[in-house]
Amino acid sequence: MPAAEVPAGNGPSSTASPSRPPAPAYSDPFAALSYGPALTGAAALHPSARGRGQLVAVIDTGVDAGHPDLAGRVGETADVTGNGWSADLHGTAVAGIIAANADNAEGGYGVATDVALLAIKACQPVEAGALRAKCRTSSLVKALDLAMSRDAAVINMSLAGPPDDLVARYVALAADQGRLVIAGSGNNGPNARPSYPAALPEVIAVTAVDATERRYRDANLGDYIDIAAPGVDI
Repeated sequence: MPAAEVPAGNGPSSTASPSRPPAPAYSDPFAALSYGPALTGAAALHPSARGRGQLVAVIDTGVDAGHPDLAGRVGETADVTGNGWSADLHGTAVAGIIAANADNAEGGYGVATDVALLAIKACQPVEAGALRAKCRTSSLVKALDLAMSRDAAVINMSLAGPPDDLVARYVALAADQGRLVIAGSGNNGPNARPSYPAALPEVIAVTAVDATERRYRDANLGDYIDIAAPGVDI
């Protein structure tokens, strides 16, 4: 049975908040649309801190490691689904949100543009070219084990599903090792049950806001949610 699901995406947003520090004047053609780094203040830190030397494990669908905006960012890829590696939309988008190269006249740019990515395919798209995907317990556990064995400082899981005792054990082990485990809080609406692994106490659960800092209309609510981050029209 599927342990979790990769969401298909979020809804519309509007213009960026004028109260945040301005984003750097990058040459990327979609830099003006990359409101996330500016809204969180990450862009203002780029002159001195871009995540160099840090390994981030992206547990998701497959990633297009050959995408020009991810050149030099994906240090290793691994398929733990048994379906073979594939360059999928959701995993590629998540990788780009984290680490897309800045000022390379290509696309937009990421939050931490110098991190190294460990791209682990633990989820299989429901069909070719789809954003939505299914993630099984066995694959998520293998992915978490691989992330720990590679000494990833940050483990990102942009997926949500029901409680899973085995996944919870591996998440707790990663947290005990001092790793930062992050997961999406779910897009099933304000009356939905808590989503996992986000609702685990060791995980930083992230909900979504738009460019004007308004909560995403289909976001889960609950006291397990720790922070809100740009997640609409990304």
